[in-house]
Amino acid sequence: MSYDNCVKIEKAVNGYTVEVQDPKVVKQNAKPGAYKDPSRCIVFTDKKALAKWLDTDLDKYLGEDEYSSSFATAVAEKD
Repeated sequence: MSYDNCVKIEKAVNGYTVEVQDPKVVKQNAKPGAYKDPSRCIVFTDKKALAKWLDTDLDKYLGEDEYSSSFATAVAEKD
């Protein structure tokens, strides 16, 4: 697993924090030029809000799975 596919969840005094890597920024950082921190921290006040976010928005912050993207590339190259 690469670092940009990690999600870090921590208990905070008043809720929970989730740290993710923004895949768009990670992709931009792969190109030459200025580096931008891809870390994003999202704060939730309770477990219900955290669970809802995990269910609906988590996939937006996870990069493509290396296996899936490799397979798609191989299939595209075959055509």
